[in-house]
Amino acid sequence: GQVTDGVTVLPALFYVATLGIVYTGLRRYASRRTLALALTLGLACVPNILFWSQQFYAEIPLLYYVVTSSLFLFFYFQRPQLNWLLISAAMAGFATQTKIEGILLVAVSWAAVALSAIIAATPAARRRGWAAAGLYAAVIAALYLPWFVFRHFLAHLPQGLSYWDDGARVLKGLAL
Repeated sequence: GQVTDGVTVLPALFYVATLGIVYTGLRRYASRRTLALALTLGLACVPNILFWSQQFYAEIPLLYYVVTSSLFLFFYFQRPQLNWLLISAAMAGFATQTKIEGILLVAVSWAAVALSAIIAATPAARRRGWAAAGLYAAVIAALYLPWFVFRHFLAHLPQGLSYWDDGARVLKGLAL
C-alpha cells in the first residue's frame, strides 16, 4: 500500500543524508573539493552500505546519527560552542534509540568529552569540560529515557500500549 511504499524511502534518505554530512564535514575542514568528493564517493560505494540503504535495516540511520554526532563533536573540539555540543548530544541520543549498538558508540563519544575535561590545562577549563560532559550525558539520557521506559516497563504487556490503565499500573502510576 501507500504507507509501505513511503516507508521504504526512509533508508535511501538516510543514505543520502549520511553522504551529504560526510562531504560537508570534509569540505568544512580543509579538504579540497576533489578529495572530499572522492572520499564521499568511496563511502557511497561500500557494498554493505549500499545493501543496507536498499533494505530497511537500522544500520543506515545508526550510521547517520553516529557520523553526525562525531562530526559535530569534532566541531565542538575545534571551537567549543554550546550549539555544537548540543547537536552532537542530540544525534547521539537518537543513535541510542536506533539500535542497541548505538549505546556503545555513544559511550565512546562521551568518553572523548570526559577525556577532554581530564586533560584540560587549567582548573577553569576542567570545570567547563566536566560541565560539558555532564550536559552531553544529560541530553543523551533524556532522549534515551522514553525508549528505556517502553522497553523495560511497557513492552511485555499483552496488549502493548493499547490500554493506558495497564501501562500506568506497570509504571506504578494512577490508573484512569
